[in-house]
Amino acid sequence: MKLTPDGVAALLASLRVDASEKLTKGPTVLIAGPTDAGKSSLSRRLLWQALVERDHPILFADVDIGQGEISLPGTIGATEVSSSSMRSIDGVSPAVEDRERYGEMHNYPLQWTNELVYYIGHTNMSEKDWLFKWYISQLAARLSERQASGPQLAASGIVVNTCGWVEGQGYRLLLDCIRAFQPSHVLVLGDTKLYDQLVHEQAAPSVVMLPRSHQATRRSAAYRREARVAKIQQYFSRHVPPAMPFFQVQVPFDAAAFYRLVQNNRQEMQVKKETLIESMAHTIVAMCKTPPADAHLIRATVMGFLCIRSINKRSKTLVFVSPCAGTTLPSKHFLLGQIEWIAA
Repeated sequence: MKLTPDGVAALLASLRVDASEKLTKGPTVLIAGPTDAGKSSLSRRLLWQALVERDHPILFADVDIGQGEISLPGTIGATEVSSSSMRSIDGVSPAVEDRERYGEMHNYPLQWTNELVYYIGHTNMSEKDWLFKWYISQLAARLSERQASGPQLAASGIVVNTCGWVEGQGYRLLLDCIRAFQPSHVLVLGDTKLYDQLVHEQAAPSVVMLPRSHQATRRSAAYRREARVAKIQQYFSRHVPPAMPFFQVQVPFDAAAFYRLVQNNRQEMQVKKETLIESMAHTIVAMCKTPPADAHLIRATVMGFLCIRSINKRSKTLVFVSPCAGTTLPSKHFLLGQIEWIAA
């Protein structure tokens, strides 16, 4: 099936109205396609248009670990998007009667709050494909639980943004995403081969071909690296001018415990506690709620992120860069990955 983005929006709108009247789940839309096809922009557009048409919250899931639309690179996550998510530009908020035009002019500016985030700790899915698949299943299950708790939220459906790796192992991981989220519609941007493969696989009840966005631009590997660094710096600066120092928190060694998720010889997932070593400096770590037992960290969502700035073995203290001020940590449990921020 081939449609235009406007045609897709009209179709989804009618399905949401029908779901609202029948108190059933609305459409789950998964967006697939190669890098630089316009998937993130289409995600924002569909979310924005859903808010314009119904003004009911809608769920958005982002599983592109390379760039991180909702949170930092190396994460997957989801958020509930409402009309309050419509971000103002230069202090000018969209008027209710002019929201559609405002979105078109500003590339559908949305801000994310109350995120549900899992930390994979890598920007390449091939490095931790088993962990990616595990967290995808966890995320899909959590969103299903949220829908079950609210009929209007369920009727709005879900928009799922995926990464641009769609060949070989990347294609197989895309199929894992489709199996986890069970979308009613898969939208394929600008890739006829991928479209044909998904139709052949009968990946979803409806597979729709869309043209690559004319606004999408080709981005080099260097540009993507710079964008990831900028995303991390923005998280820790909270939009504070660069001249302002980042917040720092100094704690004793015993105030922080570090863990890594690993697979054993039987491919079973385990939580491994790591010893603090100096080479961990500049590593981004994910703070998790204190679990009843370490093994529960397998299902832990992220409270926030810190960056290890320095480790002093003589004084047995370490310094974190933090996105907010404070002298103590809400939790001492941290998940490690391989994301670093050298500027910290």
